[in-house]
Amino acid sequence: MEHVRLPIIASRPDILLNIVNEPLLKDNLKCKDFVIEAFHFILQKSAQYFTIPQTIRCKPRQFGDSEKV
Repeated sequence: MEHVRLPIIASRPDILLNIVNEPLLKDNLKCKDFVIEAFHFILQKSAQYFTIPQTIRCKPRQFGDSEKV
């Protein structure tokens, strides 16, 4: 689960609500931490004076030497 970029996926509220209501994620404490991290990412992204944590889950994927579009 730590390889899923949940903060990036969770920027869509409909997806985040499905994730939060998923029983497998609700019952696992480590997964709850990832969901909380996604919520913090969304809140910090909307409040521009906070810095977004630089974890692997908060960065968009880039393939090879290609530049981000």
